Amino acid sequence: MKKNAYMNMMILIMILGVTLFLFSGCEKQSSTPDETSEQDPSTLQIVTIHGEESTALFNLTKGILREKMNMKVQSSNEDVDQAFSGVANKNYDILLDAWLPLINQSYLEQYGDQLDQLGTIFTGGRIGLVVPEYVNIDSIEELKDVRDKFNSKIYALNTDRGVLDRAKKLISAYELDFKVLPESPQVIIEHLENAIENGEWIVITGFSPHWKFNEWNLKFLQDSKGIWGEEENIAILARKGLKEDNPTVAKFFSNFSLKDEQLEQLIKEIHLSNKDPYDVAIQWINANPEVVNKWIPG
Repeated sequence: MKKNAYMNMMILIMILGVTLFLFSGCEKQSSTPDETSEQDPSTLQIVTIHGEESTALFNLTKGILREKMNMKVQSSNEDVDQAFSGVANKNYDILLDAWLPLINQSYLEQYGDQLDQLGTIFTGGRIGLVVPEYVNIDSIEELKDVRDKFNSKIYALNTDRGVLDRAKKLISAYELDFKVLPESPQVIIEHLENAIENGEWIVITGFSPHWKFNEWNLKFLQDSKGIWGEEENIAILARKGLKEDNPTVAKFFSNFSLKDEQLEQLIKEIHLSNKDPYDVAIQWINANPEVVNKWIPG
């Protein structure tokens, strides 16, 4: 009896050991990133930053690369820190929307020798403090005298260290008794919409091009100290070596550029549509063949 009990116990221990080994192996495998696409030269890894212009630009380029150039495309949506470091470390091939020369400049200083700028999608963008048109001040200096109407709050995008740093810098530069509240783009839009519906005063960090300027009457506050700079450009950055690995793709991105009204139109169409953003982008591609064909090499 003792011998049988001992043998049964040993068998049970062996079964448990094998089970734990297999389970741990599965766990390790499931937590390992999928490297198949990284090893496949026909798959382009694109990283985007949280923002509606990122959604529009990615789906537009994805549609062209897939439908017109027979490329496989994968994407990842990251905050700005992870996006820049990911391309610099070659985890991604392309960063679609770097805001230069000011907002993302610190990242370029940090990773610049590991990145190539392929082209500029858009020139004349703007970032700064935005208020509804009915707010009867026009400059950042004037915030000091009416801070109670804003509850001493500035809602700032939390997805970009450059934007937060600039917002905090202007607090000091203009000697404002305001708090900078980091929020996601979606939450900021909700605050803005609620304030406008109730006729309340609100100040946010905003950027153009963006559909909100078509949706509501908004204005940028004048920045006499130049904290936000004059204008920003949306640049395309690539990992080192992409030009040599895939010159056709590099050439496409160097050709790729949009006018103000084109980008705002696409952003607005995606925002208003109930369709998948990719389907909206495909519609835009089909409706603008003369524009798209200029971007495609050959």
